Amino acid sequence: MGYRAIALSQVDGAGGEVIGRNLAHKLGFGYLNEAIVAQVAKDHGVDQAVVVGAERRKSFFTRVAEMETAKSLRQSDAARASYLKRVYGVGQEAPTDYDVVLNTERLAPDAASDLILGLIQARPAAPPPTTARASGG
Repeated sequence: MGYRAIALSQVDGAGGEVIGRNLAHKLGFGYLNEAIVAQVAKDHGVDQAVVVGAERRKSFFTRVAEMETAKSLRQSDAARASYLKRVYGVGQEAPTDYDVVLNTERLAPDAASDLILGLIQARPAAPPPTTARASGG
């Protein structure tokens, strides 16, 4: 059996930590959040707090409440963008970078975990059939 993993990205307050732990438990997987943070920090020679801060971008409302000016908001976003480009080679983060995007403002963590679990357990769709082009002549 090959290596299997589920990767979650989240903003603060989205419940990703609870969802990740729920999924790991239901699937019998290990939960590696802390191990990954430690490895990335070691690989890039930075403190783990730097990685945690960049990985967990704050929600819009939290950032607005905490930051005094629009300038500090732009600086925070620029720092995350720089981190994503440097560490992951991502030029600009977008929902289309992900296979599934869930709005956890409308879902309880257990419901989100169950949705993801259902997707994992579902059979993948068969690839579309290839069609040969007829040559005219």
